[in-house]
Amino acid sequence: MNLGWMIKLGLSISENIRAQQEIERARALEAQARSEALAQSQRAKAETASFKRTAYEQKIARESVAVECPNCGSTNTRIRLGSAGCCAYCGTAIRVSMQGIAYVASSIDRAQSKAESEIREKGGEEKK
Repeated sequence: MNLGWMIKLGLSISENIRAQQEIERARALEAQARSEALAQSQRAKAETASFKRTAYEQKIARESVAVECPNCGSTNTRIRLGSAGCCAYCGTAIRVSMQGIAYVASSIDRAQSKAESEIREKGGEEKK
């Protein structure tokens, strides 16, 4: 009887060890799945941000034109149609009509353009 009891005890211990190993394997798989889900979530967020940025850039490209500064001749400034902006080189205020014609802006347009630029910079939006 003593031998039978020891065999049962050994089997019981073996079952407990196997159960603990299964629990550890399950925990490891769960941690791996959580890690993969987090990585996938981060990739999705990055793709969404990239898509939004690309869509915004495309919208700006459709709604704005590259203008030649009437003051210095610089061509590295984009301004939305129907709005005012400042030359990126000399700071001259430029108004662009809805047809894409650029001309030196009035003092009111200059103040409005400066205020819009400051709002964009404080809001973290890139200056376009």
